[in-house]
Amino acid sequence: MKIRTKMVLFVSLLIGGISAFIFLYFPARTKARIIQSVQTEARSVSLAAAFSIAPALLFGDSETGRSTLQLTEKIGDLAYLVVLDARHSPFVAVRGDLAKDHFREANSSADPTAGEMFRATVPILHDGRRIGTLLAGFSLRPMHAEILRMRRTIALVSAVVFLFGVIAAFVISTLVTRPIAQMAEAAEAISRGDFDHRAPVAARDEAGRLASSFNLMLDRLAAARSALEKLNGGLERRVAERTLSLEQEVGERRRGEEALKRANERFALAAAAVNGAIYDWDIENERIGWTDGLTRVFGYSLKDVPADIHWRRARIHPDDLPRVDAQLSQDTQSRSDFIAEYRFRAKDNSYFHVWDRGRVVRDEKGRAVRIVGLIENVTELKLLEDNLRQAQKMDAIGRLAGGVAHDFNNLLTTILGYSELLMGRLGESPEREEVAEIQKAGERAARLTQQLLAFSRKQMVELRVLNLNAIVAETEKMLRRLIGEDVLLETNLDPSLAPIRADRGQLEQVLMNVAVNARDAMERGGRLTIRTSNARVYEPFVREHPGCAAGQYTMISMTDTGCGMGEETRKRIFEPFFTTKGPAKGTGLGMATVYGIVKQSGGYIWIDSEKERGTTVCILFPQADAGATSAGPKFRALPPLGGSETVMLVEDEDGVRKLVRGVLQSHGYTVLEASDASHALRIAEETERPIDLLLTDVVMPGMSGRELADRLLRERPQTRLLYVSGLRDSDALACRRCDEATHRSPLGSRLPP
Repeated sequence: MKIRTKMVLFVSLLIGGISAFIFLYFPARTKARIIQSVQTEARSVSLAAAFSIAPALLFGDSETGRSTLQLTEKIGDLAYLVVLDARHSPFVAVRGDLAKDHFREANSSADPTAGEMFRATVPILHDGRRIGTLLAGFSLRPMHAEILRMRRTIALVSAVVFLFGVIAAFVISTLVTRPIAQMAEAAEAISRGDFDHRAPVAARDEAGRLASSFNLMLDRLAAARSALEKLNGGLERRVAERTLSLEQEVGERRRGEEALKRANERFALAAAAVNGAIYDWDIENERIGWTDGLTRVFGYSLKDVPADIHWRRARIHPDDLPRVDAQLSQDTQSRSDFIAEYRFRAKDNSYFHVWDRGRVVRDEKGRAVRIVGLIENVTELKLLEDNLRQAQKMDAIGRLAGGVAHDFNNLLTTILGYSELLMGRLGESPEREEVAEIQKAGERAARLTQQLLAFSRKQMVELRVLNLNAIVAETEKMLRRLIGEDVLLETNLDPSLAPIRADRGQLEQVLMNVAVNARDAMERGGRLTIRTSNARVYEPFVREHPGCAAGQYTMISMTDTGCGMGEETRKRIFEPFFTTKGPAKGTGLGMATVYGIVKQSGGYIWIDSEKERGTTVCILFPQADAGATSAGPKFRALPPLGGSETVMLVEDEDGVRKLVRGVLQSHGYTVLEASDASHALRIAEETERPIDLLLTDVVMPGMSGRELADRLLRERPQTRLLYVSGLRDSDALACRRCDEATHRSPLGSRLPP
């Protein structure tokens, strides 16, 4: 709303308010004055009339009373007079027809000045006793007419005044607000960007001075704006340059933050992947901080661990602490990094083997001031190393035992072969018994050799699909006799047990060897329990038991209630010739044979034992394929011994070669004898007669038996081939023409057909 409109509206409201006040106030005041005058006149006339009519009313003379009242008719404003007797019955009246409303309102509380009449009621008394009532009415029409004229006059004057006031207000507001409006228009033009617009100066009054001041202010603002634009140009250029610089800095900082974030993430992932705790040791202040690996690996809550190096030293094994301190002192003084291996106590008071590697940070003088390093839990690694060393030791012992058994077996072959030949030649001679004793001793030695071969996994086996439950059931009676009556034998066999592929005789030997050890551990009797079940091996078990692979197995366990064994004994239990029994009570090959048989069958064996708490021997055998059968090797009947063919015999062991030569020659064969493959090839080149059979050892110094056969058969394809060996490893070198079935020769060796 414009200022001019506001001023006109204000003046209009002001004049209208004053006119309304005059219109209401003065007529009301005039009415009050007239009514007061009428009231005074009415009371005076009524009292005079009442006093005059009292005698006539007292005596009941209505004519006299009427005459008296007629004297009042000349009063101009009197409308009527009515006299009522004591019973309120009309006595006399002057224009009584106008008093009909008065009778209804005589006893009411209505306003006597309401309407067109002013009504007065006066009691008529005589000696203080009311003898009647005078009712008088006075006309108010003259009063109303006068008030109406006054209001019309006031309204007319007010209208004229209001009209002139509005016109004056419009003219004055126009004169006053025009300069202001012009300055407002100038300001709006400037706000729209027209900075050259100025307000007109119409006079030298206050409005003119205001317009001049406004224009002067605009001129100064224009000058300031021009200067500001110049400054803004330079500032914008500097801001743009600074913005570009800040963007580059922000970009570099963001890249730095991202790189730091990625580095922190890599560090967190690396710290989480490490099986240990990373530490930061302030050497000068003896303060140390840890990562959460201290909680994850060793069980300590970081909030409960003081940042004190003495806390760390207190958890190093007392036997290792002097060595660790000495190593730390040496490494910090020799300007090299700190490396130590020791035992560290975990939250549960168990000791972990740890590998401590720390980078030593030095000041400008070369003094060690800080070490940042890693305490890594290598307990599992140490266990794996121990198991590896044990496995390597067992493998070395096995190789040694196999080599010894092979050489010894060659000697026994000669001894037993010649013993058998002598037995056949002596007939019923008395010397036959002496030769028989030699043969028995050789056979006992051969059994020991077979045990060594079983441990070294070089024993020849006949693999069949077998049911462990059936093997246990068939050998149960023999085992009861073996362990004695004071030991109770219990079996708990799983009816859904999966079959395995193994050598039946070897399985029986395993059961007997373990049972014998259990019997010896229960000198006062006890209980031996044999259990079978299907088992599945997972990776955690494999990590704790190197040499075992994950998968499905058939398990057999034998648990006794004997004296048990300590850790050192348990570690050496599978070593050949190791025994805890007294002299002449054992060879120390029982459990070594069991170990070799299990390994040769592709299984895994471990022992759980503590002193005075018994022993459990657990064996895992790989389950056989569902379609595997239990058929053994097929044998064919041998023809009668003897012939006239030529046999080339190649054997590097002199005693065995001479024995075989003698046996073959005794049956009519012609024998071409060679100590190695090269010798055999030279003999073949020099011999023109056909060679019907090549009988060769598989493993020989220089050229192997297979290589010899390949070269000889190229020149003499009609020659038949027969390999002979006392070692199972030579099977891998055997010719593709060989069958899997093997036969025992009369000399105790394994001879393929």
